[in-house]
Amino acid sequence: RLLLKPQEPLKNPGRCGQCRSVMTCECMSAFANSLTPYTEDWYLDSDDATRKQVDRLLEPGVCHACRGLDRPVLPRRPYRYESKLRRYYWRELWIESQLRFVAWLREYAGAVPDWIDPATYARLRYEEHGEKYKRIESEVLDELNRLHQTTPYYRFDTASASERLDHSGVQTWKIEVRYHAQVEGRVQVSALGGDCTAAANVEDFTADLLRTDGWQVAQTESRPFHALWGTMMYLWVADPADPAQQIVMFGRGPDQGNSRDEPVQSWQPADVGSADHFRRRLAAFENHLRLLQGDTADLLWSFDYWADLATPLRQYLWANTSADIIKARQLIEILGAEAVRAVLRFLAEDYWGRYLGWPDLLAWRRNPSGQGNEYRLIEVKSSKDRLSDDQLDWIAANEAHLGFPIQIAKLHRIESCRTCQQA
Repeated sequence: RLLLKPQEPLKNPGRCGQCRSVMTCECMSAFANSLTPYTEDWYLDSDDATRKQVDRLLEPGVCHACRGLDRPVLPRRPYRYESKLRRYYWRELWIESQLRFVAWLREYAGAVPDWIDPATYARLRYEEHGEKYKRIESEVLDELNRLHQTTPYYRFDTASASERLDHSGVQTWKIEVRYHAQVEGRVQVSALGGDCTAAANVEDFTADLLRTDGWQVAQTESRPFHALWGTMMYLWVADPADPAQQIVMFGRGPDQGNSRDEPVQSWQPADVGSADHFRRRLAAFENHLRLLQGDTADLLWSFDYWADLATPLRQYLWANTSADIIKARQLIEILGAEAVRAVLRFLAEDYWGRYLGWPDLLAWRRNPSGQGNEYRLIEVKSSKDRLSDDQLDWIAANEAHLGFPIQIAKLHRIESCRTCQQA
């Protein structure tokens, strides 16, 4: 038995190793019959990113759990301060919460049909009975927590952030500062002994220190790299020779220059951004990269030429503001052609697995030889701030694939400004 599409484990389709039939598991029958009958007879094939018919629906003993095997570990990507329990048990939490909510609807909320259409269900869950759903979800989460303490489905004990950093060899730049009252929820610092008028957020303060040492600095994080990839790889993503091409429509975000009432249309395959997409389109990727074998000036020309054409893909990636585009172009000038090609490959191999966690600052200065730039990426942290899982994953991936010089700037609280904190 093979898991066909790990990104779609709610359906959890499997293929028989002997007859090659694709089937779904009987244990999902209650969920399928109540909430998703309209999707149960198809699956997304990872080989060609197309929808295909399920051969046998809701057969006994198909999934890992029903066969007594270890469940596949498919943690959800971290979101803000989401717990590891939620990240690893998200499937169990989601399914059980839905089933209990539907059971409650049928018992206490009046007549509910055997199958609830998506629009009606969304209204009941999010508008009319949202608080009840949250309480049900909290109860399920508590039960999963108790289950994990005794008979865990998944193991997620990992090395500490400091252990992972030590293994990566990333250097920490310790900066002693004075802390001031927060402004709009952001930590404000100054040099030791500085007054309130000299306070700045931790990124601006660190950038100013770098500038005094002769570096030029740009605040980057992840989005300029998304905009760079979306522009330079648009022809590969939207290639009409890809049989999996389809038109997708989505609403623009609040900073994307338009409202959700005016949807964007974009040509792209269903598996865009996944490792499956890269494997499926590897030959086409290599051909596209050959178009980008020139020097920095050639890549800047290509970026400018494709910038307008690639707008829909950048909007899909939420990286289409004027600042995103300007900084993306600046990345080519700073990093140079070879490093940019490495970034494009790095993201193409698994965009959704690597698009988060890029450091806050990019600092650069001309090499003494006059050839290219010396540069480093810097992640800035206040005294109590910790590296997220995404950031730690990015540091590990950078070490394995990119080799960019990176540094952690840690701003340690040595003293606090009593004047502004008492105001």
